[in-house]
Amino acid sequence: MTSKTATNTTGVTSPPPTNAVQFSAYIARAMDQVKQTTKGPVLFAPTAPTFHPSVQFIGVQESASEDEYTVRLFSSSSSVPLNDPTLNHLSASSLLGMFSGRYYPSHNTAMNELNEQFDVKKVGAPVDTNGVMKEYSTGQSYSTGTLANSDYPQHVMEWQEGKWTIDVFGAPSLDFLHDAEQVDSFLQSHALPPTDGRVLINPDVTGTPIAQIGWVFGNTLYQCEAPLTSSTRWNALQMAVSMREYDNYKVEP
Repeated sequence: MTSKTATNTTGVTSPPPTNAVQFSAYIARAMDQVKQTTKGPVLFAPTAPTFHPSVQFIGVQESASEDEYTVRLFSSSSSVPLNDPTLNHLSASSLLGMFSGRYYPSHNTAMNELNEQFDVKKVGAPVDTNGVMKEYSTGQSYSTGTLANSDYPQHVMEWQEGKWTIDVFGAPSLDFLHDAEQVDSFLQSHALPPTDGRVLINPDVTGTPIAQIGWVFGNTLYQCEAPLTSSTRWNALQMAVSMREYDNYKVEP
């Protein structure tokens, strides 16, 4: 696969050139490359101004086959071509997020894959928190890696947004209800794709906070993922709610 050599000049403080929904130049370059290979899924990608990371430069890796594609975005210290080899040597903290699509033989197969990948194990009866969210134990624990208070029980706050199920994980002793309320507040003003989907916020008990989002249109499972650092904690949600079909900007196929 031949990479294009146009560079990315995203500025650290520069806003998108217009408030209109649009594919940023670095997204368009990656998706044009994906279109040359991927034949199965309808292609979706995030749009500005909702998704517009405030970093100096964004480096992009794309990979694609006939049935699937993946695009990874990195914070870079300089402008680099699409799929530049130097992106392989960036630290893990440089990852801004990724999005992907995979085409399956049937809608049921795609839904089964969504349900399997985003399955949440819950133990015991739920506790009502505010009439909408319910709090469950997962039966697992977070390990802090310290001798004192090394393990916190993992709980999950779950609620519904239309056809979507939202799960925010945390430890009761660390008051993660606030995190769940922030996610809920964001989703009150930003619509997720109009279909069946799942959101998992911080499900990893190994101490690597991450946001994972998946949804199905037709026979295709789409996903977004991003680390939960102070600068990237909203990236996965911003990608998901800004997704449009490339390059006609339709919200659904």
